[in-house]
Amino acid sequence: MVRFYLLVEIFVVFFFALGSDACQTHDQPCTGGGLGNCCGGQNLVCHKACPGWRQGRCYHRGKTLPGCLSAAAVETTLRPPPSDGNRDEGSPCFNSAAASHGVCTHDCEWARHQTHAQTCGGDTRAHSKTIWCCPASHHERKATQMCREYSKHPWLDAERRSPTGQVSKRRCMTSLKPLMAGAERAQLQEYPHMALIGGYNPDSERNLHFWCGGSLISLDFVLTAAHCQTRKTRPTHVRLGGLESNGSSSEPFAQTIEVVELFIPSSYKPPKLYSDLLLLKLKQSVKVGDYVRPACLHPGGTVKKDLEVTGWGATYDLERGRGLHKNLMKLRIYKQKSSYCENNFQPDPIDRKLPEGLKKSSQLCAKPSQRTQGICQGDSGGPLSYYMDSYEDPFMCMHTVYGITSMNPAGTCESGDPVVFTRVSYHLSWIEQIVWP
Repeated sequence: MVRFYLLVEIFVVFFFALGSDACQTHDQPCTGGGLGNCCGGQNLVCHKACPGWRQGRCYHRGKTLPGCLSAAAVETTLRPPPSDGNRDEGSPCFNSAAASHGVCTHDCEWARHQTHAQTCGGDTRAHSKTIWCCPASHHERKATQMCREYSKHPWLDAERRSPTGQVSKRRCMTSLKPLMAGAERAQLQEYPHMALIGGYNPDSERNLHFWCGGSLISLDFVLTAAHCQTRKTRPTHVRLGGLESNGSSSEPFAQTIEVVELFIPSSYKPPKLYSDLLLLKLKQSVKVGDYVRPACLHPGGTVKKDLEVTGWGATYDLERGRGLHKNLMKLRIYKQKSSYCENNFQPDPIDRKLPEGLKKSSQLCAKPSQRTQGICQGDSGGPLSYYMDSYEDPFMCMHTVYGITSMNPAGTCESGDPVVFTRVSYHLSWIEQIVWP
């Protein structure tokens, strides 16, 4: 038996010796490849099996690792990180290692320095494609930070206070009325983020006309649909704080501001309506007050609030050639399951707008409850949003933009058919880089 073990030991030493051209120290590149020997007797291996292996060095999750590691260290390095399940970007998660609630995101500097950073899904072989479960203490999106800042404005601070100086009761500046089944007129201050998008008539530089809706998302940026900008209709002005689409002088509290720059995603290729969003940079910052205030942006995850669309869309069929509705309207709408949306918008090479069908990662569909309701011309670019009206909401009294009105495939305003929206959370990183660099 002793002789047998001796033979085995000689064979192992001989095998490892063949696997390496030269003896390497633990922090040097190795040349053996595979699991070749780095230094005889040290039980070190050249981990070519590691993802991203280059010339004996391992690039794993954005870090350069030494060429020679112990077998145990290699197994630890290559073992897939624990997963919190397949979740979308922006979804809440719980990081067991940090014992902390977090958010699923591609952008997590904390994960770059962890051996086993917890994931929410994605391609774990490439750091840039992995969706990490980032602890809340290590990650808060810029959009969320700004939402917190903007949420300071809606409160009425002139409330009764306790002897300790604490606010005993708070309420919103405006309280949304419950939405009925049909479309209704919006009230002043009810949607302070709503914007009219337009410009001057080609035949007259005196009169502004508007053709799309949008959402104020910062003090100097408005979010709308990319198809609201064409060769013939280039947005030059934005109107905020008003209810009437004709820019009536009876609304002295409204603000009309010039647009100085347009930002469109490089992935937007008209007439296709994928990545159908547009950022308008204003010439000057808005004056925040009772009538004008930015909305928040949905970071991702499930929404348990009622969704609604707001806009100045015509109330008649597009075929009748009607213009915008005079007043801002609101309509409750219901998000549909991804399977329903994909079945209703299947790939069709003849379809110039959605030839690849609806892409559930970057788009969604929703529809009203009645066949006599729908989205119409002039609603494009406007928000699909929800309102945070509970004391349990993180930013009470704030509207949050969930989607951007993109397309009504039916072509008629009052069909009750599902409507396509651009998903804000999918494009949030692109938005943040421009609005809050």
